[in-house]
Amino acid sequence: MQYFATHELSFPRRIWRPGEMGTLHWGPVNHSRITAILHNPTYTGTYVYGRRRSLPVIESGQIVGVKTQQLPEPDWKVVIHDAHPAYVSWGEYQQNQEQLKRNYGIIMAEGRIGSVRSGAALQSGVSHLW
Repeated sequence: MQYFATHELSFPRRIWRPGEMGTLHWGPVNHSRITAILHNPTYTGTYVYGRRRSLPVIESGQIVGVKTQQLPEPDWKVVIHDAHPAYVSWGEYQQNQEQLKRNYGIIMAEGRIGSVRSGAALQSGVSHLW
């Protein structure tokens, strides 16, 4: 992400709102997009089906919505390696997943996630991103 920002590179994304469904737009990359890419096994050349499941949200006996739940890798229904050209190997992907888990554990242990705290800083609560 820093490389893209430093070199002022644009990054592709699809728009999924009415009137622009599937339209490709180029612009600055953000943290959530990079994280989504790092978590997506497609970049390893692997076809995967069943990484998530939808669960109904029930209140007072009525379905009021749907919750999406991420499933652990052993529970994925279909995994086909080398289905298309890869950007990173499956091993690199798995190492990245472990590093992301460690990073998340550190952040949670240090209490660096949550609402912004009071303070004199211009962007108090955001310093952990740098």
